[in-house]
Amino acid sequence: MRRKKWCLILVALIISMTGCGSSMPEVTDEQMSSIGEYAAVQLLKYDANSRSRLLDAETLEREEKKRAEWEAAGKTEPTPTSEPEGMGQADNTPVVEPGGKTDGVASLEEYFELPEGIRMVYSGYQVCGSYPQGGTENFFSLDATEGKKLLVLSFQIENTTDIPLNVDLMERNAVYRVTINDSYTRIALTTMLLNDVSTYIKELPAQSGEEVVLLVELEQETADSITSISIKMKNESKTYTIQVL
Repeated sequence: MRRKKWCLILVALIISMTGCGSSMPEVTDEQMSSIGEYAAVQLLKYDANSRSRLLDAETLEREEKKRAEWEAAGKTEPTPTSEPEGMGQADNTPVVEPGGKTDGVASLEEYFELPEGIRMVYSGYQVCGSYPQGGTENFFSLDATEGKKLLVLSFQIENTTDIPLNVDLMERNAVYRVTINDSYTRIALTTMLLNDVSTYIKELPAQSGEEVVLLVELEQETADSITSISIKMKNESKTYTIQVL
């Protein structure tokens, strides 16, 4: 019954993906194929591990107990910022796990096991009410819950070679845990966005780049006072944590 319900919702999403306009955007066969594959992935993902868009402190605690292998993230000194709603400056400094555990992972490229010639770097953050903002070329968008904000963490993926290369970030099957101000921790949302890090699969053309994102929903008070951000990426085989602000 649940599968049927979500199938209907996904079909409705595809039919109604007109952004703020009133007419259906032109979609190529290739785009429709990508959308269909993406929707199928999202359906299976939701079926396998249904959870709310936002994990509160109590839910997060239960999540942590289920993931007994996780270690508590180490604390770092906050870095002040005068523009919490602007784009944060990239740091990309790996954070050493408690007890010195780093799993030998030194970069995003190594964590995602990207093909040689593919470069991935953290490029900044923004706080907004909805993402993406404007433009009918975006098939899906996400709005923050009333009274809350979205924290959008951006990464740039670049193909520096002269040939197209396949990029599969979803294959890592990672959980992304974002900590703001050393104490406020949330699991990144799983969205229908085509550039969501957790489900991104694409053939990247030669000498080209693209933005991919992770989203977290924050209370307004926290969104207005961001002083530090760290991202912990965890899958069955490795952990990688970076302090991005």
